[in-house]
Amino acid sequence: MISAIEGFALGGGLELALVGDMIVAGANAKLGLMPGGGGTQTLPRLIGPALAKEMMWTGRRIGADEACKFRLVNHVVEAGKALDKAHELAKTICANAPLSVIFTKSVIDRGIGLPLAEGMAAEGDVSFTLYFTDDRNEGLSAFKEKRAAQFKGE
Repeated sequence: MISAIEGFALGGGLELALVGDMIVAGANAKLGLMPGGGGTQTLPRLIGPALAKEMMWTGRRIGADEACKFRLVNHVVEAGKALDKAHELAKTICANAPLSVIFTKSVIDRGIGLPLAEGMAAEGDVSFTLYFTDDRNEGLSAFKEKRAAQFKGE
């Protein structure tokens, strides 16, 4: 899920955006958080506990550029263009092998809470599984033939 923010994302609006996989913000975005819908858990995982506490305890709002500097948002674009950028990212992701996208999302989301060795093992399991897919063969063939791959999710 790609969240697109234009204007204000305060409290629940930011908490909703934080449960996505990435965030695109228009240059006019202002973000702030007074938690109540999971923000005490999602925000510190993205920007660290010290900055998260500062935002929550002081009520400070940050602009899009500062949010990008804090790695809270992935991209800052011209005001009014956040949804266009989100669609561009989605289109790029959709051009990739769907099983790889699904499996890497799963391993990243699960692995973030695991010890490193367990996360690496989970990645190895997924990598091994993907080795036997038709999409892997299609990707290799497309690379050799210098053409766009036609993935099927198989």
